[in-house]
Amino acid sequence: MTTPSSSAIQDNADFQRVNRDFAHVGKKLELLWGYPEFGRFVQQLQHDTRQGARAGFPAEIQFALLKLVLAHEDAFPALAQSKGSPWGQSNFR
Repeated sequence: MTTPSSSAIQDNADFQRVNRDFAHVGKKLELLWGYPEFGRFVQQLQHDTRQGARAGFPAEIQFALLKLVLAHEDAFPALAQSKGSPWGQSNFR
């Protein structure tokens, strides 16, 4: 299902990289694109919620996820997380 804003993420090279290697994550990213939950979802991906059973992402994927958060904040500035957040724009620009 394509939403009006989902085509923007589908064309993003970082999304394509994540989606290629982790399709289940890509599907969720696409669903949340344009919504406040996007940044929170990516932030949650960085935490092990499986008592050590989560292997983590390769550095290339982690960097792509970070760049997706920044792209989301650029596309939807009203949804950007607070500046005090580790994902906040001022921390990476």
